Amino acid sequence: MQEDPPVLLNRLSATRYRGNNLTLQNPHFADPVWHSPKNSRAGISQRHLPYSKFEPSLQRRISLTTTPNPQVSSSMSTFSTPFTLNLSSSNKREKLPDESDDDDEPHSSRPKIDITALPWSSRTSSVQLSPELEKTRVILENFSRNPKLVKASILSQPDCPPFSSEDWENLIAGKPTNLTTSSRVSTLLRSNEKRKSLATSSLNLAPKPRVKPYLAMATGSSLGTAILIIAAIFAFPHRISELNAYRTHISQLFSCTPSSSHSRVINYDKAACLRVSQTRRYLLSSFGNFNNLNIRWIQAPSWGGNNRFSSTSGVGKSRRDTCHRWNKKRCPNTASACRYAHVCGKCRSNGHVKSNCKKSESNKD
Repeated sequence: MQEDPPVLLNRLSATRYRGNNLTLQNPHFADPVWHSPKNSRAGISQRHLPYSKFEPSLQRRISLTTTPNPQVSSSMSTFSTPFTLNLSSSNKREKLPDESDDDDEPHSSRPKIDITALPWSSRTSSVQLSPELEKTRVILENFSRNPKLVKASILSQPDCPPFSSEDWENLIAGKPTNLTTSSRVSTLLRSNEKRKSLATSSLNLAPKPRVKPYLAMATGSSLGTAILIIAAIFAFPHRISELNAYRTHISQLFSCTPSSSHSRVINYDKAACLRVSQTRRYLLSSFGNFNNLNIRWIQAPSWGGNNRFSSTSGVGKSRRDTCHRWNKKRCPNTASACRYAHVCGKCRSNGHVKSNCKKSESNKD
């Protein structure tokens, strides 16, 4: 019984044979083909051959003469016909019929866009950009050519400010960054939540003072604004005066707005950044262009849809929740400043609290 040539070659390292010569040609190249008059097979992969790691300089013919092994039967130790490896083909990919040797340009499956054929390319714009806006536009256009390379280059800098990868992508693309995300604020404050003592190796479980929600909201937004400005100045150094002026503007709005209405300042901040990112003709320091946003988000009554940008409110609530502290006569805010409705918890009347409501008594009668 004659065994297949690949099996015999794999046994050459452990078994010695005597028979016809086995001739190999160009063992460096892949995909060898066996040629045999009786049993013609093709497709033997080079990775299964023990000599697949020969150096490219070995171009000589190799002749293997085997000697018998007493532990192997004679039927397995002889070849009926000499086998020759045809390895003359190269590993290089064959050229397509339409390819030429002189074509050195990289091939792309996506056709190129003719910029001159775009309808707005030949139109003269009536908007005259300031030097700062024009420089920002040129930088963003350059970033858009390869955003991944730009982000990798920024992150490789030794003085790169701490900023998440997603926020860097938004900044490079000219998109607004969410300053009040819980992930960024929790990342900044997480180190103070649980402190470990090196001396006793025990957790500090001392109770922490309770922080009011609106205070934590304002603090988180201020930290997010500061981090964003540092990162933006790193990517756009020419915008340092613009960003510092905008940070002062937002800080002043926080200081002159009641603490319970700090969410309005945050919504105004988001709307202003969104408008600047959607167009290329506004500076963040041009506060006059945001007057309508100021009226919409800061000066509007509290019952308006000021929670449009809130992550928990969705489209905005048409009916506010009842203020439980007002029903217990402990709410320090006025009806216009409180985010909850100063109405009765039973009949939603603003003339009395829940304990003085007569609705339940009338139902009993």
